Amino acid sequence: MNFFKRLFAENNEKQEKQPMPPEYQIKIVVGQFNKKQLLDIQDNYILQANHFDLIGTAFRNLEEYELAEKAYFKAIELKADYEDPYSNLMSLYILQKKYDHCEAIYRKGMDNSSDSKSSIVYQDGRLMFVKGNYEMAFRAAQSVLNVEQLEHEGAFVLAIHALLSLIGEGKETESTISQAVQLWKVGVSKFPKSQPLKELAHFFIR
Repeated sequence: MNFFKRLFAENNEKQEKQPMPPEYQIKIVVGQFNKKQLLDIQDNYILQANHFDLIGTAFRNLEEYELAEKAYFKAIELKADYEDPYSNLMSLYILQKKYDHCEAIYRKGMDNSSDSKSSIVYQDGRLMFVKGNYEMAFRAAQSVLNVEQLEHEGAFVLAIHALLSLIGEGKETESTISQAVQLWKVGVSKFPKSQPLKELAHFFIR
């Protein structure tokens, strides 16, 4: 009898769940909820894939990496063709140095995502960079810039760092140096308030 009571209670609980209040979304983004509150939101509201993706990033910002990973996977489970949780999960794995996991998610995201895939390619470029494959990192960044029509600050920064690393390895050519200079100039013109691009200025301004 207790089993049926518990089952009935669980069914009622599921039926009573309401959609998450719209104002919660911005509160999640700006970090107004703590770990317990985020868990309560997951338990008590009907959530869409984008909600789980945002919650995953909120957990990551709280350094609750296991909970972040679970939330991103839930987002993928709900909407397998949604690009953002793949790229965010890749970023999390890069942070944790779980490079094999990152490569697996890259392949899954490239197979399943119906969006531009540029954020997934960007994270793959970051992965290539931390693994020391600067040429592949540059190609990934360049691909993102092409797809996004130069509207991707992170890709500018990644491309320039990749070129500077190639120069540091002694693989510089006049073309490599001029490419880095040109990318920096275009990047600064597109994103004049970008701190990462400002920090690169000393390489190019004498």
